[in-house]
Amino acid sequence: MTEQEKGLAQNRERWHLAKVDDNSVKELAKKLDIDYLLAKILLVRNIGTGPYTTVEDFLNPKESLLHDFDGISSKAELEKGVARVLEALKNKETIMINGDPDADGITGATVLVTGLRHLGANVVYEFPIRSREGHGLQVRIIDQVKEMGGKLIITTDCGSKDLNATDYANEKGIDVIITDHHILGNELPKAHALINPNLGEVEHDYFKTLAGASVSLKFMQAVFAAKEQEIPESLLSFMLSVATLGTLSDRMSLLNPMNRIIIQKGIEAIAVTNREGLKALKRVCNEKNKNERII
Repeated sequence: MTEQEKGLAQNRERWHLAKVDDNSVKELAKKLDIDYLLAKILLVRNIGTGPYTTVEDFLNPKESLLHDFDGISSKAELEKGVARVLEALKNKETIMINGDPDADGITGATVLVTGLRHLGANVVYEFPIRSREGHGLQVRIIDQVKEMGGKLIITTDCGSKDLNATDYANEKGIDVIITDHHILGNELPKAHALINPNLGEVEHDYFKTLAGASVSLKFMQAVFAAKEQEIPESLLSFMLSVATLGTLSDRMSLLNPMNRIIIQKGIEAIAVTNREGLKALKRVCNEKNKNERII
């Protein structure tokens, strides 16, 4: 066998063509009133093999999932985190947002900053210098908070395994609220509150595959709810827009209906946004395809 023939044989071995029954495809398409090709894709991905209600939930996720935040962490941790933010708002404390220096962390920080500023908070934000400091809660940022007289840091998309940095903040008299979605270690950081869906107590696991930006969004929804305030539609649309960018950039599962509804509403918001930053991103993304429609 020649080298070319070997290469062709290897390529054939890598591909496993899925086969589905044509009658099943037609039945699903008719039952859900969807396109034949979409029905076929659902069956190939084993999404269309369950109860029709499950498939419908996938295609049309419930909008109530946008506002559900109870499973974003354990009840006790969520209550502690929300109470500390309310205390900071009441006392007009400066709140530092320590974001992670990737797209998910940046968008998560954006959610926290815009939400807290709407509530009247004095908010500043910082990110690790990725090339030198890597990721996570930073001693440099803790020292910066101490110098400015701050007493509260909220992380986004990081912190769940930053035990030493959290201990250092505690020594400096600074409370840390960690909002994160990463897997927890054997030992938890001694944070004032740990907002992580891996601590969640709800039956379903919608929250466990959220991006860090969406964890921040859910935490802000809990804060607004505690203040008995609705998030204004324009602000929620912006939060969903940036949470969408964080979710997609972190490649979170789109089998999760909570991610699907966030992204659905986020893309709708991005399509009509007047926010200059988002408009600039759309222009950059469309630069090489000027004749194509901008989302």
